[in-house]
Amino acid sequence: MDLNAGAVLAGASVGLIVGMTGAGGGALLTPILILFLGVKAKTAVSTDLVATLFMRPVAGFLHARQGTVVPKIVMWLCVGSVPSAFIAGWASHLVGSASHTKSLLAPFIAIALLASGSLALGRRMWVARHPHKHPSGELRIRPVLTVLIGVCGGAIVGVTSVGSGTLMLVALAALYPQLTTAQLVGTDLIQAIPMVAAAALGHATGHDLHLSLTLSVVVGGVPGAFFGALISRRVAEAPLATIVAIVILLSGAALLGWSTGLPVAALLALAAIGAIVYDRKTRKNLPPPGSVEDDPALAAIDTPSTLG
Repeated sequence: MDLNAGAVLAGASVGLIVGMTGAGGGALLTPILILFLGVKAKTAVSTDLVATLFMRPVAGFLHARQGTVVPKIVMWLCVGSVPSAFIAGWASHLVGSASHTKSLLAPFIAIALLASGSLALGRRMWVARHPHKHPSGELRIRPVLTVLIGVCGGAIVGVTSVGSGTLMLVALAALYPQLTTAQLVGTDLIQAIPMVAAAALGHATGHDLHLSLTLSVVVGGVPGAFFGALISRRVAEAPLATIVAIVILLSGAALLGWSTGLPVAALLALAAIGAIVYDRKTRKNLPPPGSVEDDPALAAIDTPSTLG
């Protein structure tokens, strides 16, 4: 089985960024495979899902050892995310095969990229100047809403491979403001392992998996992520994360078509910044700075997190 040099390089580059910042993963690898290597969208998604499945357990294990995982939230998320990710992964090959020229999956991936990138960029531009704190209190598990987050997140990840490290974290942070950033990240990392496995299995069942391409990405991605993690403390994470957010936005714009994608990306970025500004101004009753940790609903967007 021959390795694809371009895919190895792509895996190594994305793995390095993920290891350093925790951001990217599917939001970077999928558009790289589509835009630069000419891979079909459905194959790019399945390749990314399988490749990140090899990298994700390492970070998840570290968080589990540090006690930053909330098992009950993981359980309820998996109740929703695992079946929805599998079904979405399996069904997506039907959508992809319906197009003879450009896969119909590309617009869905573009929308997920634009949403993820705008949230990450909005957070970076605002929280750098206006850090706030999150409320403390007893954690009360909310099974129904947690399962719904899992269902929606699993479906998005199953179709696009994008969103587990951004969209799901923001939803969890909004539902459980008592969680610290480390708890949010650790919980999402662990629940994402079975979710991504289910999505990858769904794609494999639909015959979307390209073995040599996937192996090439894994060969580059695993050591890249490991090396990135080793040097992460020596890297200025905030500027790099901002660049990653911009790249994700531009990738979504490119997939959607520049004439349409750029205005949509600009509007989404402005909307994200506006929503964060509004949210900050309405939280005047929060404890003063220095009493508790940063607001996880915003910090979780591009704090070291999952690889997808």
